[in-house]
Amino acid sequence: MLQEVQLSVEEAEAIRLKDIEGLEQEDCAQRMNVSRTTFARVLNSARQKMADALLNGKAIRIEGGNFQPALQRFTCRRGHEWEVSFEKMIKEPPELCPTCSTAEILAPGPWPGHGRRGQAPLAAPDRVIKTMKILDDLMATLNKDAEVKDIRLGLFHTAVLTHNCGLAATLPRDALRQEPPSVKEAGRLLEKSASELARMAHSDSIPEAAVGMAAINSLLEVDEAKCRELNAGELIADKGKGKKVAIIGHFPFVSRLREIVEQLWVIEKNPREGDFPETEAENFVPQADVVGITGTAFTNHTIEKLLRLCRPEAYVVMVGDSAPLSPVLFDHGINAICGTKVIDPQLALRCVSQGATYRQIKGIRQLTMISGGRG
Repeated sequence: MLQEVQLSVEEAEAIRLKDIEGLEQEDCAQRMNVSRTTFARVLNSARQKMADALLNGKAIRIEGGNFQPALQRFTCRRGHEWEVSFEKMIKEPPELCPTCSTAEILAPGPWPGHGRRGQAPLAAPDRVIKTMKILDDLMATLNKDAEVKDIRLGLFHTAVLTHNCGLAATLPRDALRQEPPSVKEAGRLLEKSASELARMAHSDSIPEAAVGMAAINSLLEVDEAKCRELNAGELIADKGKGKKVAIIGHFPFVSRLREIVEQLWVIEKNPREGDFPETEAENFVPQADVVGITGTAFTNHTIEKLLRLCRPEAYVVMVGDSAPLSPVLFDHGINAICGTKVIDPQLALRCVSQGATYRQIKGIRQLTMISGGRG
């Protein structure tokens, strides 16, 4: 009787995406909604089985046995739940709730029956299948027909020069916690198109995502007529006086806020004295009247989760050089964007590449764009 090797659906899909479609490993992982390390493990397992079958004359079976089809549970913001099979999810990721047709789909639930009976699941996905709709909507507005002229990955900030010069925070502490290499194609980024650089904002790698956000910011045509030279601390102080305020990220204006607001929660991934860890966001953000969110929430892919935690009536402010100065953000529940426009690209690039902190970067202007309806 002919011996067999059995490939799981996930292993077959990994082979198809990587070896037939020829996608980059990061893109394959995003299509399967798993981390890059999990995708690499699934792909290696599949290739070992394929080699075993090829060299030892075994048949390949992709089905049955003790395998249970993977189901992904989704929930919309209105509380409706439904499940989608792995196979269907790969071909047609859910974009609307089948009950109420809302596009506000929350983070997925667990994978019941994922893997073979008696064995641990390969991995549970940690983000919605359609990666950050807010970024997709933002990128759809960009003129990506631009030459990539320069890229600088500084210690604290990243800069990309295309039509304009765009900045983003590098987040060195978070980057060092990740598995190397931090930048998969280091030394070859200038060979990429502006569109390819912008898509790096979806990367699980913090430095790569920072390059993506800086590229997006470089491609934005900021309408200065719709902006004010208003400091983020001043805006949040004005909106938050006597109210409950939650700030995601520890900013220099935090100490001044404590004196004028009713309650202040500072939530920080790397907390200082008096700050709360990021795990407390779910407890405090829904209570806040005013919420300030660091622009690096785009880079570490927490932006949509944080926005879902905000009450509909809360005043939400994006803060920092990573924050895109685009009215697209207003369609996603953000009321004001306190960002940065580079006015002297060569000076800003030099500062970034020499390890400047934000306060040390020259050749920039701080601008605030406020939603016309709720400014």
